[in-house]
Amino acid sequence: MKRRVKYHALDEMFARRVREIRNARGLSMDDLVGRLRGEGFELLSSGLCKIEHGDRRCSIGEAAVIAVALDVPLDALLSDRPFTLTVTV
Repeated sequence: MKRRVKYHALDEMFARRVREIRNARGLSMDDLVGRLRGEGFELLSSGLCKIEHGDRRCSIGEAAVIAVALDVPLDALLSDRPFTLTVTV
């Protein structure tokens, strides 16, 4: 039997996880937008707000850059597994 991926659920999870991880890292939306710009992805804070609220979808490439800017693997944004913030000193 084929397993079906519920892509709307993945969109919702991605939006929630971006917001959760951004907050866990203590980043404002403007902070994350600055990191995204540093990676060459021009996005306004209003665009990030739309992503976090599920009003704007991301391409795979955009999602990958967001993961890099948050310093997490891409699958951390697509999973309900608990996110553990690690700090290197």
